[in-house]
Amino acid sequence: MPYTERSSTHCMCMPNTPTYILYHGKATGKDKQGKKIWTRIGAVWPNKSGKGFNLTWDYLPLGDGVTVMLPYEKDDANASPPEV
Repeated sequence: MPYTERSSTHCMCMPNTPTYILYHGKATGKDKQGKKIWTRIGAVWPNKSGKGFNLTWDYLPLGDGVTVMLPYEKDDANASPPEV
């Protein structure tokens, strides 16, 4: 999703919805159903040139890596990041 220019302010702005979501899946923690515990740790937007991405971090995980996923609908009761 490319940046769009606002006519009233003449600035380049990021879309409101991120292209990807950053998750950290704890390898040691499981929920009541035995699934890995996922924590949203940031978001990803395309950069102005369209040749890369800008990451915003809410948390920086230690170990176990980062999983980048497409956004999903939170209203869907069955929706959750898939096992990787």
